[in-house]
Amino acid sequence: MTTCKKTTPSSKDTVVRDPSPTKAVIKKFILASTCALVFVIFLPKFPISRLKDDKFLDATSFSYKFWYLTVATTLVRTKYYFVWTLSDAICNNAGLGWDGTSWNKFSNVDIFSFEFGTSLKESIDAWNRGTNLWLRFIVYKRVTK
Repeated sequence: MTTCKKTTPSSKDTVVRDPSPTKAVIKKFILASTCALVFVIFLPKFPISRLKDDKFLDATSFSYKFWYLTVATTLVRTKYYFVWTLSDAICNNAGLGWDGTSWNKFSNVDIFSFEFGTSLKESIDAWNRGTNLWLRFIVYKRVTK
C-alpha cells in the first residue's frame, strides 16, 4: 500500500492511502476456483450432449428434461464465470478496476444478479457487462428515435 501526503495551504498534512485490492483479489480468486471446481466435477455428470440422445428424449418426462436442461446449462456457464472472475482478479491485482468505491470497474459478469435476476433486463445487464456498455454508448445512444 502506498501513501502520499496531500498538502493544502490552509490545512495540516493529511495522509491519503491508496485502496488495497488484496481482499477483492482473494474473494474473486476463491469464487473463480469454486466455479472451476464445479465445472470440472459436475459437468461430466450432467453433459449437455445428453439432451440430443433419443433415449433421453423418449424415456424422460418433461419436468425432468426441464430440470436437466437448467442444471446442464448452469454448469456450462460456470466456465465463463471462472474466466471472467479470474481475469477480473488479475486486473485488480495489477491495480486496475477501482471505481471509487469498489474493485468492480472491469467486472464483466455479476454472477448472482444474472442467476437470480427477476427480469430479463436485469439478467442481460449482469451478463457480459463490457459489451453491454459498449453497445449502449456507441450504438444505442447514436440511433435517433
